[in-house]
Amino acid sequence: MQGIRSWWRGSVAVSSLILLVLCIGLWLLLEPKCAAAVAAQPSNLVPLPFLIFVAYELVVLLHHLARILVAKMFGLKLLTFACGPIAIRRIRDRIRFFWSNRETMISGTTVFAPENLDGLGWRCIWLVATGPLATIVVGLLFLLLVRLIDPARASIDTLFFAAISFLGITVGTVLLLPLSIRRSASYGLLLWDGIRGRPTCEVLFLVAALINEAQQGIRPREWSAEMLERGLQLTEKVEIAERATLCLLAYYRAIDLEEIDRAERYLEEAVAKASLKIDPVYPWIMLEKAFFDARFKRNESSARAAFEKIRDWSKVPHHAWLRVSAALALLEAKPDECRRQAREALEIVRGLPVVHQFIVDWLEELVNSSHVSC
Repeated sequence: MQGIRSWWRGSVAVSSLILLVLCIGLWLLLEPKCAAAVAAQPSNLVPLPFLIFVAYELVVLLHHLARILVAKMFGLKLLTFACGPIAIRRIRDRIRFFWSNRETMISGTTVFAPENLDGLGWRCIWLVATGPLATIVVGLLFLLLVRLIDPARASIDTLFFAAISFLGITVGTVLLLPLSIRRSASYGLLLWDGIRGRPTCEVLFLVAALINEAQQGIRPREWSAEMLERGLQLTEKVEIAERATLCLLAYYRAIDLEEIDRAERYLEEAVAKASLKIDPVYPWIMLEKAFFDARFKRNESSARAAFEKIRDWSKVPHHAWLRVSAALALLEAKPDECRRQAREALEIVRGLPVVHQFIVDWLEELVNSSHVSC
């Protein structure tokens, strides 16, 4: 681990130097034109922050549109596209538009699913490389436009094109440089893993597609078993942090199919692989461990131990806490408390934009069980 951190620090130092040289070079190329544009019309400095923001959003939009185009070419279907306040999601093969995108308003997001799993690894590599390379190419094209344009006649256009050029080249380069120790946050590390034959790209792709299905309210029993099994196979003998997430997803699917023994095996492996460093997955794994031990194994001490290992509740919804607390209350022979908490959780879950029916089933079972206990 120490060797990995030393390598990462060295690569960050080299990457930072490359980025600094690139920024200085772009500044030397763009500064004369920008200075001439400001000199011709000093009032252009007033809308400059807005121009930079619009340029950045345009670069982000082009980044994701390039990914969508390449995905279409390689047989990958679009599940989610969000940029700015708009989000487009495919739910049960129906396209739906949303106007309340908040989580990825600035950075945007695209999620895909494979139409088949043949050659998925190299298709994922192309998908990862497309976005950064597209922004760099767009930045170079606008750099050429800035060099050709007359700043005295088109001062505002000069500044806007210069912003697109600078942001396109630097954003694309930052994405390709190993500036993060987390592989999922560095396109460069993902590409390097792909070249070396590691399945990181493919695993992240499959995890994103499965989580997207979960977020749309599709029951775990209806998730793609082929994608889930492929992800589990790819991570079986390779140390990848997403193994814990895949085991958790496999647990949800198995328990929704009422395969309790299989669900327990996946959950135990998820707990073994879980770490505080893979937040926010860690709280969810321990939460489900506490619920499973309380509801299905009737093991109060083990459930309490798992429940108390959760230190950060900020990313855990209140209804999830209520569900586990209700299961523990029932185990402690407190049927009134169990019924109250389960009903409160049911009201919250049913009021959400996306209702997860298997969670509703669990809560209804708790309410019914508490009545029986009375």
